[in-house]
Amino acid sequence: MENSGYAAVMADVFKRPVYLVPFHDEEENPHVRFRNDFIEILTAGQQWKPVAAAFRYVTQKPWSRIPLYTATKIYNPVVACLAGGRNKLIASKAYDSYNKEIKKHGLKIRTPETIRDVTKDKIPHWVKHFGGQAVIKVPYSNAGQGVFTIVNETELKAFMDMDFEYARFIVQSLIGNYLWSSKTSAGKFFHLGTIPDTKGETYVFDLRMMICATPKGFQADQHLFTARRKTFEQCTASR
Repeated sequence: MENSGYAAVMADVFKRPVYLVPFHDEEENPHVRFRNDFIEILTAGQQWKPVAAAFRYVTQKPWSRIPLYTATKIYNPVVACLAGGRNKLIASKAYDSYNKEIKKHGLKIRTPETIRDVTKDKIPHWVKHFGGQAVIKVPYSNAGQGVFTIVNETELKAFMDMDFEYARFIVQSLIGNYLWSSKTSAGKFFHLGTIPDTKGETYVFDLRMMICATPKGFQADQHLFTARRKTFEQCTASR
């Protein structure tokens, strides 16, 4: 849905055809090929069309089907993924490293309590460590794939019965509803707005601000904050 939206908007703005091409992992993908280092796609008229430039939304192991170097200009190149992009294991280590650097300034990026390099047989131990509620992630994935929320023994057993190509996992504290969030050394963290109302309906909200550095110090982008606040108020009013 997201990719098709991007393609549609670009076609409207550029006034030119924009091709949305599926390129799935572990499939033949006969509509895509590489010739003279260019990506070529098979159009509806059964003609091969060289691609001068492409926005890559292939995120699941893109190196398995897209070469590292291509004559086609690829925005968000594959090397970004090979360097650690979308790698949850490396991201966790990067947060820890950065937090050590900024600790002297009294700053910290809050993240779920994270246990790295966990073999599958040790996962039940760490889920129990978090009070029976936890999040298990494969090292490399995105868009919600490879993420498993565990809140009871049934879900844990279902996970343990699955086969994975990864030998090590990430186990994190679960930040969700107050009634099923993990217990950590720093206490219990939970999302606001997730308590069911009298009708049993649950809603969440997302509040974001753009923080920028100025000669006068850090400041929030008031225009962005106001726009998002109005959107949130409109959504709650409509409910």
